[in-house]
Amino acid sequence: MARFRTRILQVATAAVVAAGAVAAVGLTSAAPQAAAAEGCTYHTPSYGSKPQVLRTTSLFGRRIDLYNHMQNYKESDGIWIPFDMCGWAQISNGDPGDEVWIDRSYDGGRTWEPRLGYVRIPGHHERWRTAGFQYFGRLGPAAQMRACGKAGNRREIVCTGWV
Repeated sequence: MARFRTRILQVATAAVVAAGAVAAVGLTSAAPQAAAAEGCTYHTPSYGSKPQVLRTTSLFGRRIDLYNHMQNYKESDGIWIPFDMCGWAQISNGDPGDEVWIDRSYDGGRTWEPRLGYVRIPGHHERWRTAGFQYFGRLGPAAQMRACGKAGNRREIVCTGWV
């Protein structure tokens, strides 16, 4: 009887975990929450670096940039070292409706997590950026990222190279 109860508990737990995973995949506005959970923000910490452009590409006059930022520095033997490295994408010189996002890969670009932080330029703006996503740090193995985007009124998509 105890074995039967344990098995029922295991099956019920697996069902709850699976339902949560399906619900999380279906969320389209989860990018800011996911980025916050990864420790990526836009502010420059006291011992942080200024954001820098790693790669740039363009499409129909729009500029798409991949930025990085080292954050959450911690002290190790009196030396401050980066704890997390985060990246985000920005589209500029665009029109409302233009799109930008990040792709992240853990196997050199053979497969990737698509459209992280997907955003569109809102009305009356000419630039917008995604949330930040970690590509090196405490959350796991090093990843590669690229910034992608498209003009809202065109089908073509362009991406920077992987970094």
